[in-house]
Amino acid sequence: MLYQSKRCWVGSLAVTCFLVMSLLAMPISHAEENSRPEPATLKVSVQDEFGGPIPNASVEAFRWTGEMSPLGNTAQTDTNGEAELAGLPLDDYLYVQISAEGYVRKTPALTFTTATTRDLTVTMYRPVEGWIEVRGEDGQPVVGAELMVLKYTDQDGTEFVLYKGIAASAGVPWQVSDAAGKLKLPPMPANVSLSLTVIHPDWKPTKVAELEPVDGLVSSVTLHKGVPVEVVLQPVGTGQTIPDGTTADVLMMASTSGSFGGLTIRHPFEINDNRIRFQAESTNFGEIRVAIDDYFVGPVRYNFPDSPFEPLNLNGVDSSTIDLKAYPKQKVRGRVVDHLGNGIKNVHVRGMLIDTERMKAIKEASGDSADTIAPFQKAAAMTVAGGATTDATGHYEIELAPGAVSIEAMHHGFYTKDEIPDFEVTPDADQTLPDVVLLPVPIIRGIVQDPTGKPVPGVIAKLTSLGRGDTLPVALSDENGRFELTMTRIPYAAEGEGLEPDASILAIDPHGKLTGSTDVDLLQHDSSSDTIVTLTSDEPKWLTEINKVADQSRYEKIQEHIEALRDQYPAGVVGQPAPLMKSGTWLNTEATSLEAFRGRFVLLDFWFIGCGPCHRDMPQIKVAHDAFPSDKFAVVSVHTNSMKPEVVQTFADENKMPYAIVVDDSRGQISKEYRALGVDSYPSYLLIDPDGNILLNDAVPDGVPASLRQHKIELIHHAIQSWDGYANDRP
Repeated sequence: MLYQSKRCWVGSLAVTCFLVMSLLAMPISHAEENSRPEPATLKVSVQDEFGGPIPNASVEAFRWTGEMSPLGNTAQTDTNGEAELAGLPLDDYLYVQISAEGYVRKTPALTFTTATTRDLTVTMYRPVEGWIEVRGEDGQPVVGAELMVLKYTDQDGTEFVLYKGIAASAGVPWQVSDAAGKLKLPPMPANVSLSLTVIHPDWKPTKVAELEPVDGLVSSVTLHKGVPVEVVLQPVGTGQTIPDGTTADVLMMASTSGSFGGLTIRHPFEINDNRIRFQAESTNFGEIRVAIDDYFVGPVRYNFPDSPFEPLNLNGVDSSTIDLKAYPKQKVRGRVVDHLGNGIKNVHVRGMLIDTERMKAIKEASGDSADTIAPFQKAAAMTVAGGATTDATGHYEIELAPGAVSIEAMHHGFYTKDEIPDFEVTPDADQTLPDVVLLPVPIIRGIVQDPTGKPVPGVIAKLTSLGRGDTLPVALSDENGRFELTMTRIPYAAEGEGLEPDASILAIDPHGKLTGSTDVDLLQHDSSSDTIVTLTSDEPKWLTEINKVADQSRYEKIQEHIEALRDQYPAGVVGQPAPLMKSGTWLNTEATSLEAFRGRFVLLDFWFIGCGPCHRDMPQIKVAHDAFPSDKFAVVSVHTNSMKPEVVQTFADENKMPYAIVVDDSRGQISKEYRALGVDSYPSYLLIDPDGNILLNDAVPDGVPASLRQHKIELIHHAIQSWDGYANDRP
């Protein structure tokens, strides 16, 4: 449903993230799977808008897996409008669909965390059935136009976002415009603010907003010509061709509008002559992805400073052609084992297809060896394949394609010595791949001491690495100065292949200027021994290393990218005032706007409950809140309006999030204000100075981008200690 690697874009009935291999993103952690309690029970109360019970309503549980997949848990409300679903897994991506005759269907997210029972009250509304009139810029009716995306927030604050890709699984009718240009809208409540985008292969998408649903004509929409785009698919394999009429799901994301912005293309199109044709806005696009049921299509085309592709910039061009390969899917089997040969269950396995010819060309063009090819160069020769989870004996079945493949096995507390093992898949109908061997990740234990050798409590200990991988662990030293850091896996090398064993333990005194660090070899580390980190007054090592860019050409590309961001988001530049967030609902605090935090540094943490990367960042945010002095620093966690404030409050209580949280209002006013600052992905971070102005903004970096996402602890400490008048306050 969502495709952006490393971060999340909000969308649809579900909000989730599709993580793309560690070459492009962070591997999935399965710590939650191994520690959650027994299945849970949901108690549902279904009522009408006047509070009366709705009997005989259907209640069904779903998991988002790229579509709404039923779990088999169903119930029907009794005369009191109540029903119960038992045996539900505790999962971040669960939804419950409620339908009743004569009412608009609803699909709220389930936010089970540690609780085994959850009460949910759902208010249903009567529908209106409206339509829009679609015409071209020539004034003639447009036949075959569809909705690309539809959004509204109903009267009780539930956000509804729908696109064609999930309409069928959500039980929502999806129409096309007739000969008169009449396009029927899905049933929806009255008295809501509706926005929608209309799409047709021969016209660019057109967005209209602030519509009021009624029975009958809702609005007239005029479509305009855009830039013709042709995606040329090259089927891989002897005699391969894609049948005409096959559907391809296209996501072509505009750099300025996120995955559901008005300029983004997100829609299924028909394939003819191995080509996908549509029209797009004349703008700069950040990436394009294509998905076909029987094929893997790639590589994903990114438009980043490090990307080896031609920029996806449609500004000032008459047309655009994009060449991709289509690999026929084939199932193979394999097994994941530990170093003793025992199968490991619940391991997430992800496959990548390797274009060996393109990889060879990249190496020859760069003059580099395989060990020095940057991840985004390597990504130009790789296509995301299928995924699977191992059973109780460590076995899995996965969809790949004939040719060279990489298999990544991701499991909390384990790593593969060869990073991502490469194999060859043959066209045989029955093939078993060699075993993937996982090794345990060491636990790092140590003591923080002052220059005299005395243990120091309350110091932040953080593992740092130049490699790629999950968010690295952080902890506070206890009363004896002791700390323990548990990694999910060994990081991958930042450049080229293999692991990055070299790491450092960084110690930061949140109450003063002292810092310390010591180097560790993650592959040689002995978990039974203590690592000593001594605090000193020397300039922290990270200050000189955090902004290093070895490659001058890459540095210049980054600078060009930063300048473009500054021009695009002038309100997000360092020194500009941060919007006050007065329209949101504030939790865990008496504050009603950011004005209440004047005199303190404020970390703004943009997140939502269904965002996996946001969850992985939470330990660092909690440590920052707990460690830094409350009179100098505060966390304000900014949640989208995709959940009601009371749901967010329950989640915060269960996950021990005591810091201030603001939930965006039903109109999404906070999101709109901060989108002008460049914030359109999750998690995103800004650091606000004591005067309320932007000090750091990950979306619009100042100079070489040392991000708050990666270095929030270090950057917060440096900001506090550099501020005039702030002195050491260690008790």
